[in-house]
Amino acid sequence: MSSLFWASIKPFGAPAPALFLHWLVTVVVLLAPPAGPAYNFIVNLYTYPGAWINGFVCGGLIYLQWKKSENWSSPWHTYLPITVLYLLANIFLAITPFIPPNGNWNAEGYPYYVFPVVGVGVLLLGAFYWVCWTKIWPAIGGYKIVATRIVDDQGVEAIRYRKVKNH
Repeated sequence: MSSLFWASIKPFGAPAPALFLHWLVTVVVLLAPPAGPAYNFIVNLYTYPGAWINGFVCGGLIYLQWKKSENWSSPWHTYLPITVLYLLANIFLAITPFIPPNGNWNAEGYPYYVFPVVGVGVLLLGAFYWVCWTKIWPAIGGYKIVATRIVDDQGVEAIRYRKVKNH
């Protein structure tokens, strides 16, 4: 599907398709798994990678604010101390699940480290796919991926990626 479809704010002034997709995934996560250890595992797996992603976003914001040569500007402003605090909180949330608990390590029916290991594995799988999609497959196929910024009539920006043959 087109990135313009997901970024569209028609007709409600909000990205309804993206919000609907998020709502749908949330409902499936809440209703599909049975109660008990499986449900807890899926909820943990659903939320845990977010700590890593939020940490990377904070790190990127700090980098953009710190590195003046990037000439970064945005209509939204964040204060550096708040960004650093949020980064530290997310680092804590990303590391803490790897620390063994006192007592029973299998209280939920699986070892304590399973969901953070699987969560990091999912993130690494995404990174591997990105490397394949942007670097390996284009090198093998003789093309490159070109990003084009598109702005629709309402000012909504989207990025469209397309293959361009190497000459």
